[in-house]
Amino acid sequence: MSTSELIDHIDLMRDDLLRIRSCPGATEEIRQLCDRAITGTKQRVPVIAQRDRAEGRVAELTIERDKLLAELEALKGDSELLKHVGHTALMDASVRRRIANGGTLP
Repeated sequence: MSTSELIDHIDLMRDDLLRIRSCPGATEEIRQLCDRAITGTKQRVPVIAQRDRAEGRVAELTIERDKLLAELEALKGDSELLKHVGHTALMDASVRRRIANGGTLP
């Protein structure tokens, strides 16, 4: 049963309880039972809708997290490459300084 069908069903039950409560033969005990059931349905319907929205949001965030983790892994690979290139550039600069200062290559 979908959420909208469940909410429709609960609304129908609430309407039935209101009709029972308003019957001329309804005792005080029956009216109180109906009131309690009506109050319970008012509290539960928003919770069901909130739960469904939260489940949808969790699914969205899971997809977003997976995409970000994939991007991070790609950046880590790029980072290792950049470290290597940066290290090579530093070595080249060091060699050039040694040569410029009259030093020899190792």
